[in-house]
Amino acid sequence: MIVKRKWSAICELFTLITLISCLINVIQGFTTDTYFHQIVRFVLCFIGVGSLFIFDWFKDHSSYIAMAIHYLATMTVVFIFVWLTKFLEPLATHAFRDVFMNFTAVYIAFVLFLEIKIRLAKKKKSV
Repeated sequence: MIVKRKWSAICELFTLITLISCLINVIQGFTTDTYFHQIVRFVLCFIGVGSLFIFDWFKDHSSYIAMAIHYLATMTVVFIFVWLTKFLEPLATHAFRDVFMNFTAVYIAFVLFLEIKIRLAKKKKSV
């Protein structure tokens, strides 16, 4: 299992992303955030971390295939979720672009971390 403590990871990621978002908003002069946006942020973190179960289904396959399938499946769910939120609150003009860029940036960081972890584990076994 890639992340053994998925619930803790959801909470940690949500906290980190919320803090970064708050800092960016304060720097830009915005001093308010709605509860709705915080709930949306939590759901997006839940989708991202919860989707790590997909990796458990592809243990016997190439990690690159698992990553591609995981990214496509998760990004699809994220886009559907963003689309559904428009029925509760109007979407920003660039909502889909923003969620794509933010999710992809976090995903690339995750993949780099995972690749380093895999290589270190292989190097450790060979020693």
